[in-house]
Amino acid sequence: MSAGNGRTASGGAGIDRNGTSTILRSRREIGETAARVAAPQPHGVWRRGSQRQTTKYDVFLCHNSADKPMVRRLASALLRRKIKPWFDEWCLIPGRPWQEALEQTIQNIGCATVLVGESGIGPWEDREMRAFLNEFVRRNVSVIPVLLPGTAVKPALPLFLSAFTWIDMREGIRKRSIDRLVWGITGVQP
Repeated sequence: MSAGNGRTASGGAGIDRNGTSTILRSRREIGETAARVAAPQPHGVWRRGSQRQTTKYDVFLCHNSADKPMVRRLASALLRRKIKPWFDEWCLIPGRPWQEALEQTIQNIGCATVLVGESGIGPWEDREMRAFLNEFVRRNVSVIPVLLPGTAVKPALPLFLSAFTWIDMREGIRKRSIDRLVWGITGVQP
């Protein structure tokens, strides 16, 4: 066993200085991290137009369920940048009505991305997008179209959505495109 870290030289399990199994400690840390991601603490105070509101998420990720693996990667990249995304897979509580959670979040969050992948805009994504377009008019919520890897060369975006400046990630989720997305979310150019 190596000194001080409680792990064996091969990286396996061991016992730390307090007599706690490093496997149990690691599982506990993973659980605590997952809980923080699923239920982040209140985060930002948004000033959009003349309204001021507090929300615990920085951005809502509207997406087609068929694009979920790519959206998961994007959500993780945002977390690494200290941006807290509202991602259904992480935020919807099992056994509770999800439509009510969507409505509440859409009415309170200050920014949304509309993620367009090779599957196009899905039926629920379309409803979310239209709700955010209404929120843009009502309280100046930012709406950011994002073209995901696999998107057609010339995607046909809905008319009102096409009026917003979009971010091109068709070549992959890269630093420059994440920088632009963070800029759109925070209003601060990295």
